[in-house]
This record gives sequence, C-alpha cells and structure tokens, in this order.
Amino acid sequence: MLRLGSAVTPQERAWIAEVEQRGEIRAQDKLLLLHAARGELLTNTSVRELLNIDSTHARAALQRLRDLGYLQQSGERGGASYLLAKELGPPAGIQLSATELEALVVALATDGRVTNEQVRSRTGLDRGQVLALLSRLVEKGRIMKHGERRGTYYTAADPK
Repeated sequence: MLRLGSAVTPQERAWIAEVEQRGEIRAQDKLLLLHAARGELLTNTSVRELLNIDSTHARAALQRLRDLGYLQQSGERGGASYLLAKELGPPAGIQLSATELEALVVALATDGRVTNEQVRSRTGLDRGQVLALLSRLVEKGRIMKHGERRGTYYTAADPK
C-alpha cells in the first residue's frame, strides 16, 4: 500500500505497475519512486520520514535503488541527494501537457493502428481519460475511429 500526502493518480499507479515488471522492487521502493517521479529530491532524512525507518536503512534503500538504476545520486555522504533516473522517467501522463499527449497519440496512429489499451500503456492514463483524448482527436479530425466497442482502433486521419 502506498502511503502518500496526496492521492495516487491512475497514471502513477500504471507507472508503478510498469516499474514493478522490471523486477527487484520492494513495497517501500514504490513509495520512494513515486515521490521521485513527482520531482521530489530524496535524501536520507526525507526517506527516514517517509518510511519511518532509521538512517542506516534509509541509506541502504537509496543506494539499492541507485545501484538498480532507478535513482541518480548527487553529492556524497551526508550531502547525498537522489532524483529519479532519466532513463526511468515518470509516465507520459504525468510529464506531458495535453498538446504533447495529443501529438503522441497522433504519432502512434501514424505508425499504424492504435487502440485504447495501447494509449493507456504508453501514457499511464486511465480508460476514461484515454477515451476523452481519443474522442477529442477524432472531433478535431486528427485521427479516425474504426469499429465499435472491443474492436475499436484508430488510425491517422488522411491529410487534406
């Protein structure tokens, strides 16, 4: 269970699930990675407070996530701080604007058929958010909808 100061969004849950698939993630790691994905700087002190653990365990958790490639360390010893590794990156739904999300979906549709599930997987958005995004793009004439219900897919609109 993730204990946070604010609610965990569907995008964040999807991102955490994706990170879990890489393996080697412990329950406490999810909380630390989520705070890092939100742009927070992690330190030994902040980890001790977040997880209610001692300094030795906090340092070990941060170093383990660093060694696994999830966090990048700046500074050393008492001044060490950690940020989310650039390679890991937060989900697109957290870091992209509405315009950038639309451009991503159009690019996916240009490469071939795209489904609601594929957009959810790439963005971390929930089903309703993706349906709204796809509907908006269809209304704007940027993509075309094919089929209904389970068989629905989208392709790039024919350029005019």
